[in-house]
Amino acid sequence: MRVTKAGQTTELTAPYGVILRNVLLEHALSPYREANRWLNCRGMGICGTCQVIVTHDDSRARERSCQIRCFRDLEIELE
Repeated sequence: MRVTKAGQTTELTAPYGVILRNVLLEHALSPYREANRWLNCRGMGICGTCQVIVTHDDSRARERSCQIRCFRDLEIELE
């Protein structure tokens, strides 16, 4: 998995099927911005504050990191 934040790219390896939000937090790459670090649903999928940009086959989409399971190689952009 390739994660880009503020122009820096980091390569991560995640176990098959693990939730992306958990992987990011384990590697100190928070999907949250500003106050959302403390004010969020803790991965329950109801607030939308953990959005990341996922690139796949030349398309880019905003998705909640707590709803993405790592079943394939991902390219993620954090804001």
